[in-house]
Amino acid sequence: MANIDRVNTVISSSLLCILNKQWRGIVALILFATFGNVKATAQELTLYVHSNTPPFEWLDDGEEQGLNYELAQAIAKELSVSLQIQRRELGSIVDALSSFERNGIAFVADNGHSHAQLAYSMPLSATHASAYNLKGQSQIENLGDLDGKRVGVKKGSFVARYLAKHSNNIDVVYFSSNAKAFSAMTRGELDFVLSEFYCSWRLLSLYDNIKTASAPLIRGNFYVVSNLTNQSLAEQVEAVVLQFYQNGTIDRMTKRWVGFGKEKIDLISIKRNSLYAAIALGVASVIGMIITSIMTLRLRQHKLRLQQELNERYAAESRIREISELFQSVLDDMPYGVIIFDAHGEQLWSNNKFESQLANRSLHCANGQIFEFEKLFSGCCDQHDSSFIELSGDGTYWHIRVHPMGCGRVLAMLEDTTERTQLRLENDKAARLVALGEISAGIAHEINNPLGLINEAVRFISYFLADARTVIPEIEQQDPYWRVAGLKPSEALVEVDYQVESVEQSVANMSRIVNDLKKLSSPRSEYHYAPVPLQQIIDSALRMTANQLKRHRLVWNPPVDPVYVMGDEVQLQLVVINFVQNACQAIAAGDCGTISIDIRECGTQVSLEVKDNGVGIAPQLLDRIREPFFTTRRSEGGTGLGLALCGRVIHEHRGHWHVDSKQGQGTLMKVTFDVANKAQPH
Repeated sequence: MANIDRVNTVISSSLLCILNKQWRGIVALILFATFGNVKATAQELTLYVHSNTPPFEWLDDGEEQGLNYELAQAIAKELSVSLQIQRRELGSIVDALSSFERNGIAFVADNGHSHAQLAYSMPLSATHASAYNLKGQSQIENLGDLDGKRVGVKKGSFVARYLAKHSNNIDVVYFSSNAKAFSAMTRGELDFVLSEFYCSWRLLSLYDNIKTASAPLIRGNFYVVSNLTNQSLAEQVEAVVLQFYQNGTIDRMTKRWVGFGKEKIDLISIKRNSLYAAIALGVASVIGMIITSIMTLRLRQHKLRLQQELNERYAAESRIREISELFQSVLDDMPYGVIIFDAHGEQLWSNNKFESQLANRSLHCANGQIFEFEKLFSGCCDQHDSSFIELSGDGTYWHIRVHPMGCGRVLAMLEDTTERTQLRLENDKAARLVALGEISAGIAHEINNPLGLINEAVRFISYFLADARTVIPEIEQQDPYWRVAGLKPSEALVEVDYQVESVEQSVANMSRIVNDLKKLSSPRSEYHYAPVPLQQIIDSALRMTANQLKRHRLVWNPPVDPVYVMGDEVQLQLVVINFVQNACQAIAAGDCGTISIDIRECGTQVSLEVKDNGVGIAPQLLDRIREPFFTTRRSEGGTGLGLALCGRVIHEHRGHWHVDSKQGQGTLMKVTFDVANKAQPH
């Protein structure tokens, strides 16, 4: 106890000096710290803050600062616990300490042990409250002089708690802040304001018509308090604070946040020192006036010259500022990202455009390598020469240029060329389609001539068969053992009829396909729409792809009743042919795959499905299979036009095309059309 009494004496004398030099203090600072959620491995100290007034506690851009906050951090560090900050009202903190916060501590400004349910420790800092009134009004000596007066008090402050217990004759008016109480007094609504000097001295600079009306009337201290049933925690904190006084930690914190040491200064000494300082200042002023008068005579000689020099300098600075702003505006409005680096690769300046692309690892060079800006930067520094590189990735395209500058600096310029590149690609694609149209016309001309000859030959064979059909029965009767190509003449005649019909149909289909190729690049292709049965379209397509299907297992169960769709038969055959050919090509060479074709009706719609168990399509390629000239079989002769043509035909037949593919499992091509009535008009 003797040691604690000596410590209290040191604390009282030391902290009293803090009391008398607080020009921008706080009215009532309450800080509450609690050990929350005690676990087997860690404890947490929560600091509850009541005020936000310097130098004790305040927020600076959301960051907690102040004397008591630093003190709480130091206590938490000594106790090896974490620190958490929360802000509460005074009543909430006192209730928490008094009831459920058994592991909590708080810094409370009070005039004594007014809360019997709390455990108090040594005082940390001194404080006092005085009365304030308007200038020109009389002073008071004690609290008794306030009887019957209208006195403004901040609600919840230690002043309010004191008046609630020691004075019943004062007409107390409570306010949420001392600033509101001072404003009310300037309006004549109050006679006095009773306030702690920390906040009042700060507010006096804002209210020129308010003065101090008394000496200190209520004295108090900041105490460490805790739950009455948790004496061990209070003893630990008190021991830490005692240690801080012994090793000078409290002095260091006070000097940092309050701005002066522990020398004792009271209001009277401040007034006396101010008087001495005023006298000294007056003497110095007289001497200064004499010296100033002498120097003024000399300075006037230089006044015009200096003024002229300043005017010229101001004009030059203004011009430089205008040029700088103009230059900055030009850089900001440029469609390029401009970045300047030093010789070590550190960024010196940029116009804040496209900087992130320098570190974008998804960008690739033309040779497929991942872009690394460090290599480009090193090459520019080593060779002292400009470099240019084109990049692409994530559907974007970029140009990056680096140029050497003086003093080892490097200028990097980034340009987003996505729109320009995509426009160029679209132009290239359109040019290729135009070229395809021109080539198609030549192909059609070259193919139509042999097709005409074939058609004439088939017509001659048809005439021959018509004549031969009358004599073949007679020849069979005369020579029952006569064989034509290993068949009886009647059987051979049927086979030739079938072959002639197939050749005629193939010639017609080839003619239509050539015409379709000519129309590929034309936006106004006209088709012969009519109700056609899907079964007939599929059967014709299977006959034309029989050579490719013969090494695979075909699953095709046509429906009993024909299903009609409105469309161009040859165009729809072309879609099925392409689907079947792609299915055959998707099955690895030498394998016997399975290709199934189904027709499914659902209300007023019918779907055509072509499914295979081939290699499937990679997910990143699914969206591109409809693009003209896109193919993964370029080395095998693929042109990339088949599925592109299918997409156009399906779109013009108002169908919906869905592709479902999984690598290693196969692909499903599904096209949905509206069901057409057989008698539906063209």
